[in-house]
Amino acid sequence: MFKIRRNDKNDIKPEEARELINTNNKESLIILDVRTPKEYNESHIENSMNINYKSKDFKEEIENLDKNKKYIVYCHSGRRSSDAIKIMEKSGFTDLKNISGGISTWKKNHCPIVQNLKNI
Repeated sequence: MFKIRRNDKNDIKPEEARELINTNNKESLIILDVRTPKEYNESHIENSMNINYKSKDFKEEIENLDKNKKYIVYCHSGRRSSDAIKIMEKSGFTDLKNISGGISTWKKNHCPIVQNLKNI
């Protein structure tokens, strides 16, 4: 039997994330990709920064971020980013959104990405 993952309070649809990105300036909103550098280099959301959730330094790198900014966090399907948000909340971050379904759902909704042409 399949386990259905409940909607997290931080989850937003790709369209909602896109609206937030379009209506906030780059100084107040950080788009955080928590996939591996290889995944990030293949394709990512424009102006996103990459901190690998699987890295042994993940928590340390997160601690160096500004806790007063807004964050949209994503991964491939939403699991790693959801876990990353839990870690960020424990570290004192308060304005966190997770793209439900990750970049795969972002792409399915025809939202723009930066793609490495070598990987096409």
